[in-house]
Amino acid sequence: EEPERNVASFKPEVGPEKERRRTSIDTDLISYQRWFSDAEWESLLDFYKNTLRSGTLEFVRRHPRSQSQYGTFKFTSSPKIAAVSGGYYLVPISLRKMP
Repeated sequence: EEPERNVASFKPEVGPEKERRRTSIDTDLISYQRWFSDAEWESLLDFYKNTLRSGTLEFVRRHPRSQSQYGTFKFTSSPKIAAVSGGYYLVPISLRKMP
């Protein structure tokens, strides 16, 4: 989990680089890996492709690390299988916690 860099920068022809805040609201990036069975992988793909319309929509879930609070999240990249072991798939998940 890390804060997303919220800075826009510009390099003028002369002088130091100029930086400013991109937005007034900060977001966090959360990345983790999880093992999925075949059925869970199919459910994740269906959720991503159909419910979230290929990841363009936000969704509500418990925070992946603390599991204590619900929050609004959005995928930053599509889910992909990183490894296969004994009928299970290791899938890296990348999310943006929305304000």
